[in-house]
Amino acid sequence: MNTNMMMMEMERFLESMGPALIVVGLAISGLFMSAGILDIAIRWCIFKKAGEKGWKAIIPFYGDYTYYKIAWSGRIYITLLLSTIGASILAALLAALENEAAASLISLIFMAVGGAYSITGMVIHFKISRAFGRPDYFAIGLYFFNRIFLAVLAFGDAEYVGHKAQKLQKEVRESRPAARPTLPPARPAEPRQPMYSEQKPVSYAPAQQPTDYAYQSRAQYQPASQQRPVRRAARNIDNQQ
Repeated sequence: MNTNMMMMEMERFLESMGPALIVVGLAISGLFMSAGILDIAIRWCIFKKAGEKGWKAIIPFYGDYTYYKIAWSGRIYITLLLSTIGASILAALLAALENEAAASLISLIFMAVGGAYSITGMVIHFKISRAFGRPDYFAIGLYFFNRIFLAVLAFGDAEYVGHKAQKLQKEVRESRPAARPTLPPARPAEPRQPMYSEQKPVSYAPAQQPTDYAYQSRAQYQPASQQRPVRRAARNIDNQQ
């Protein structure tokens, strides 16, 4: 009896709210369809700027592969996809064991795959931001407001520079000289005193002055002890004359 009453009440509710539910369902479906069309349009423009075909955005997995390719590397996406498929197969095999250890191992596998997707999803935002010549803080906006900032890249004036910007930044970082410790200024070298063995021998002999005998008299270059008698004799001769 109670079950019949509940069914009747449900039918009356659906009959009264049927048109409203249909409108709400159509509105939700339209929002999802418009969001999907917007995502395809955004990726189409991004692929065109990157030199790829725009129709690749329509294909589900190939579109993601192309997105990773222009931003980072297509091999990263293939590795993630294969790891997800392998983890799903392994989890299905472990689930057949119906064991607590198997259930714990399944949880660890899916946690590892989820962590890998989280890390690569964060890195891909920085890669796509740098691929279009945007700073790193633009990647933070891509992480929190992905659709809005992707629309800025797609419909704005951003130009695709590819991996050239990343290589240029790496070359600039490598070309910078490493920081060297500052050394105190060198003290001026003091004059070195010559050692005793390097000193020149001192001569105590009287200095000999050169004498030009052609223009000097005999009395001038004679020893001092003989100059006085010679002068006296010369004077006597002059007096006699």
